[in-house]
Amino acid sequence: MRSILLGLFLLSYVGINQARAQTEVSFHIDLKQQVQDSLFIPGKDQVQLIGSEYPLDMSAGLRLRDKPPADSVYTTTVHFPSRQDGKVLKYKYRYYHNGEWVEENRIRVLPLEGEERDLDITFFNGFAQ
Repeated sequence: MRSILLGLFLLSYVGINQARAQTEVSFHIDLKQQVQDSLFIPGKDQVQLIGSEYPLDMSAGLRLRDKPPADSVYTTTVHFPSRQDGKVLKYKYRYYHNGEWVEENRIRVLPLEGEERDLDITFFNGFAQ
């Protein structure tokens, strides 16, 4: 009886751990205003996502791209390992212009929940997620 219970426990443990999925998040930032104000030059400058959880890191950001058609909305998709499920990602955007980084003033917060998320397009220093 003891070995049967142990077997059931191990099967349920393995099943629970296999059911945990990585968190996949698509991030989008609209830089139309910065482009219009000549604070960001497409093709010359770059925009990055920096954050508190792997694979993001506050010292080395992940580059976003303006996918066709070019509309000044920069996008990237990040895959967070399942071991980070339940953690809270703190992140922000920054762009490189005229030899220096310009970072958002506020930190954004996103719970990592082991599911796919496609965040709404937001503006640089905007208040939406």
